[in-house]
Amino acid sequence: MAASTSRRNDWRYYRNLREGESLQKKLQEKHGENVKFDPAPDGIDITVVMEKFIEPYMDSADTKAGYYKLIGLAVIAWNISLLSKRRRQKEAVNEIIGKLPPDVRADSRKLLTTLLKRKRRHFAQFRQAILDYKITDTGHGFHLQVEATSKPI
Repeated sequence: MAASTSRRNDWRYYRNLREGESLQKKLQEKHGENVKFDPAPDGIDITVVMEKFIEPYMDSADTKAGYYKLIGLAVIAWNISLLSKRRRQKEAVNEIIGKLPPDVRADSRKLLTTLLKRKRRHFAQFRQAILDYKITDTGHGFHLQVEATSKPI
């Protein structure tokens, strides 16, 4: 069992590395040649962390649109959690929710606040801001690639 898990993780590492290089090129084209990706200082792949972060909510993301919405809200919650004051976090949530169509505000607020609580309780040690993400439809599911700041905020 451990050998197959190790092989799967090795495969994921190289796939993430390849897609990370592609994402780096995209960001360099947009922001200039000074964009460089440093490996995670603690050796932890932020993509894997984000996958664990959203894992309890994956059942609700059974369509491509649902997955995109979940990832979008998860990234927003993640970055809002890095704000230093709870009052500012609440203001940021209200600002985001206010920009959504009225018919989805209540559900989005509930999920966003649930994600914020989950981030504080289970992922507080990860203080890197999410800079960008890429979702690829593999035909058998979705592959997520996340880029974050190399240093904690």
